[in-house]
Parts: sequence; C-alpha cells; structure tokens
Amino acid sequence: MAVSKEIYEQVIEINDQYNRCFEDLLRLGHEQGEWTIEDPAEISFLAGAFFYRG
Repeated sequence: MAVSKEIYEQVIEINDQYNRCFEDLLRLGHEQGEWTIEDPAEISFLAGAFFYRG
C-alpha cells in the first residue's frame, strides 16, 4: 500500500509529538521522584492520554 509523502510526513510529526509527551512525562516523574524506570507502560499510557486530549 503506497502512502503519499504528505501523509507520511504527518504520521512522522504525530509520532514525534507523542514521543515528546512521553519524554516530558518521564523527565517530570523523575524530577518529582514519583516514577521509576520500571514504570514505562504507565508513563506511556499517560503520554497517550495527554497527547490525544491535545
């Protein structure tokens, strides 16, 4: 299945935004001492929730 360059670039940008949300939440969790590296699934879920809420 071929995807246009425009769609591909949009998907890449959305993925980058999601990754930034994940990284920000991980950093904040570590700074506040509330999350450890053992909690990546929970942080990923929260990143998704924040990302999709806008």
